[in-house]
Amino acid sequence: MAKLLHIVFASVFVVMSSASCVQKTSDIKVVVEEIDEARNPVPSYSDLLTFRVVVIEGAIWGPPGKEENLLEQVEVGSVVSLDMGRLLQIGSRYASTVTADASNADLVVAPRDMRFARLGTFPAKPLTNQSIGSGSFLDKQSRDFLALLYVDRPGLISGTLRAGNVEGKVHVSIDKAGLHWIKMKEVTPLRYELDNANPSELVFGIQPYPVPSLGPSE
Repeated sequence: MAKLLHIVFASVFVVMSSASCVQKTSDIKVVVEEIDEARNPVPSYSDLLTFRVVVIEGAIWGPPGKEENLLEQVEVGSVVSLDMGRLLQIGSRYASTVTADASNADLVVAPRDMRFARLGTFPAKPLTNQSIGSGSFLDKQSRDFLALLYVDRPGLISGTLRAGNVEGKVHVSIDKAGLHWIKMKEVTPLRYELDNANPSELVFGIQPYPVPSLGPSE
């Protein structure tokens, strides 16, 4: 169950309206924080990190596809700049029509030839690009999870997404092509509702993987 919920959060349910469209294609400032399970900031002992972009093509949930470095030599606690113009280019390059995946079985996309891609992110070790944990954009004030979606034209995405027992109600209304910030609202541990977001301040929250126990110390 924990693994399933990790997949859901990593892929993120999405609902948008035109209010969620990212108008800027220049840099946007983001605060880098290490967070706990409640999304509160905690002291960090992480080294310098690389931020990787992971593209989920033609799906809102789904396995990660193409990867690219976005930022290098990032220090937890710092303020970094997101190149939204570059993210727009990445989304446009890899967007595709909806995939024939089980999680998309009850998803309706109109027009059917709409191309879209979810742009996920994760922190990695600079030399190996090995993931060190999960990474999520957050609204700094509400601490809501945020995700970034590229869509190539106006249209609608609606219906239900499913991953095992977890369900997400989706209603996406888009009036222009581009990047969109969206948030996910937890109704119950197994049910989510989605809404558009227009955050004024952004956080990139990092949750490192647990360190394996070496057994009891002497």
